[in-house]
Amino acid sequence: MPRREYHSSCVCVPPGGPPEGILDIAEYIVSRVIFVLFLFWGKNFLYGQAPFCTDVSVFAKKFFRRILIFFGEKTHVAIIFLGDGEKKRNEPNTHFALSLAGMRTKRALLAALANRRISHNLACSSSSSRNSFSSVTSSSSSSCFVAVNISILDNKSCAKISFKKRLFHSATAHLKEGFDDPPPHRAHHRVVVTGLGLVTPLGCGVEHNWNEIQARKTGIRTVEKKYIHEQDLTSIGGIKVVANVPRKRSIKEDSENGNDKDAGENMFDDSKWHDDANRVAPFVAFSRDAAFQALRDANIIDNDGNIYHAMTDGSSSSSSRDSINIDRFGTSIGVGMGGVSDISNAGKQLYESPKKKLSPHFVPKVLASAASGNLASAWNLRGPTHCSSTACAAGAHAIGDAFRTIQRGDADLMLAGGSESCLDAVSILGFRTVRALTMAHDISTACLPLDENRSGFVIGEGAGMLVLESYESAKKRKATIYAELRGYGTSNDAFHATKPPEDGRGARLAMVNALVDSGLAATNIAHVNLHATGTPIGDEAEFRAILSLFGEEHLRKGNVRISATKSSTGHCLGASGAIEAIFTILALRSGIAPATVGLSRPLSDILLGCASGELQDISFSAEAKRYAAMSNSFGFGGTNASLVFSLPPPS
Repeated sequence: MPRREYHSSCVCVPPGGPPEGILDIAEYIVSRVIFVLFLFWGKNFLYGQAPFCTDVSVFAKKFFRRILIFFGEKTHVAIIFLGDGEKKRNEPNTHFALSLAGMRTKRALLAALANRRISHNLACSSSSSRNSFSSVTSSSSSSCFVAVNISILDNKSCAKISFKKRLFHSATAHLKEGFDDPPPHRAHHRVVVTGLGLVTPLGCGVEHNWNEIQARKTGIRTVEKKYIHEQDLTSIGGIKVVANVPRKRSIKEDSENGNDKDAGENMFDDSKWHDDANRVAPFVAFSRDAAFQALRDANIIDNDGNIYHAMTDGSSSSSSRDSINIDRFGTSIGVGMGGVSDISNAGKQLYESPKKKLSPHFVPKVLASAASGNLASAWNLRGPTHCSSTACAAGAHAIGDAFRTIQRGDADLMLAGGSESCLDAVSILGFRTVRALTMAHDISTACLPLDENRSGFVIGEGAGMLVLESYESAKKRKATIYAELRGYGTSNDAFHATKPPEDGRGARLAMVNALVDSGLAATNIAHVNLHATGTPIGDEAEFRAILSLFGEEHLRKGNVRISATKSSTGHCLGASGAIEAIFTILALRSGIAPATVGLSRPLSDILLGCASGELQDISFSAEAKRYAAMSNSFGFGGTNASLVFSLPPPS
């Protein structure tokens, strides 16, 4: 075993000036003690022979780091050792010592030196030659620093270190004021909807879904094993109904259970949109299908999914009217639960096989932002990418945030919406525990929003996507405009994690904020698609909110038509805000308010004039300028969002 030799140089510079305060006095005493110790033990420290420490370098780095951290900015003593831990033949000693003041601003440099990250800069290429290294460090306005001159001699000589103290002072110690001028004002852009896409328990496709809505169909089904992600039916707490997306499954095990037949050709195709199930969660796959529909509907992509005339800000070629600037095309997707199914399955795997490794795709697969990022990558959309994860209001918030992005000029187009897929035991039992889910067995009476017999919501899944576009861009492309998105309002109940206040004041505030943002009044609203999920407390609170906003007379006369489309789709959680925004746009465009399926005994007789279990004609009025609609979305945590749509601007 060869004998190890240690070669470390040290310099200690005591602080100057009289001590002030307790910390200064303590610092003064400690620094003097350290200084005396170095004078007394200097030779032993230099050659690593200190009786209480074998390796001076290790000791010093640990000890003095603690001193520096303890004294913070006021520490004036710092000793860094960068000696070769083991003496190597024909190699020079490399040493470095440093004295600092204002250590908080220089801590990153100190850590780098202590970890020997720059020690190779001090190393010499030859032991026989005389080398030198000089360094003068810069300083902030509040710090004084030491210029370090290092001379490294041969192996037989000690390193000679000299210090030249240089003080750096700024005329102004600390600036307290910024710029006189505010940021430049940006003119607001009008935002319109030019593309729609739907994946719901009713099936896939906007036209198919709207036909099912008008036929008063429901996507609620008796729960089967194939609807619950990799779980058995005994683990879902007695829940008998769910609202699942009908799927044409590609997995052999699921095929043995049979495909869903009730949606015909409008089923979600696993083989097309979810062939990479090991890397992508189901909610991302749903968003892909809905996004493809919306982009195709907006005439942005062809049938193969390629963007027409894609260009960038740096494109040299002149842009045509059909050109899509992908640098100004972003995504904003809301997801409430994310990859809960995959997380629960991973936990089960670790419990059963602790030594088995998780997939490297696990983390990017379960992130709520996976949908937004995946869609941006799929179509090379380089504009703003955003994800909202605000429980059941996530889809509406994502649309509203995309609206703001275009409105202030940060993008020309945004792919916005929501997606969700969490029909798993953990999610179902979680909602079951807070008594939010219905325990009904009969499909026809399972989800009854606004009805006296309501008993909770039916958990669902799906996705809704919209293409939002500046009015100027839409006119340039001669795109079909479904509606104008005029207002977006948000609020919080600040009341309870899972239930709203009885008077619905948080919901009312969100609706008021949306109306103010749109420049409209409550009398301009002809249709409202409620958040109403079928829970006893939630529906009552929302009814009180609309009663307070619109007034009893307005509701009784039917000037505003009320719908609760969750009676057809179930509650798709983070996707519901986007799905219902699309239904609101279609109702506004067609003049037909969807039926609240199953509504026979409204919770108040006031609803008899504005809500129905049948389709209703929307009461537009040119005289009252009543041709706008509102979509509400509320969620756990007290979060609320309202969107206001109107008919397209006059051409």
